[in-house]
Amino acid sequence: MAALHEAGHAVVTLAMGWRPGWARVGHANCLGRDGEYNAAVRGLDATKAHERRLILACMLAGLEAERRRSHRSVLELCAFGGAGGDYNAAVALVATSRRAPPDADAVAREIEAARKLSRDLVARHWRAVLAVAAELCARKQLSGAEIARLAGKKGAIAR
Repeated sequence: MAALHEAGHAVVTLAMGWRPGWARVGHANCLGRDGEYNAAVRGLDATKAHERRLILACMLAGLEAERRRSHRSVLELCAFGGAGGDYNAAVALVATSRRAPPDADAVAREIEAARKLSRDLVARHWRAVLAVAAELCARKQLSGAEIARLAGKKGAIAR
């Protein structure tokens, strides 16, 4: 499931038009340096709701890939899998990036909107996610160029 999770991050990042740095079983460097989601690297501003939604969709793509395969709830995946860290980081990003003070309902709505975008992108590029995950299982690590090549064969070509 770890390879599928990281493949979700990598393929959604690629589908949005960005080149993932690399992915390995247990970790993907898609939006930042040294495994941190550093949106400034991509020129995105997390204080802008639209741009934050794109960042969040990439952050939540591993969770959505796991959910699609396992049919488990988000709660189950966060409690018993590796997706909890991504979900918690996404909530923290929303809570700290909003111009208004954090409001639990507003944060939940924003997370759900980002999950929907992520879920739609994972579904649209599912064959690419599976191809990247299979190669990650076999090789344990892939470069951004290798991810792009594999995903491109399955139709997830960067814009």
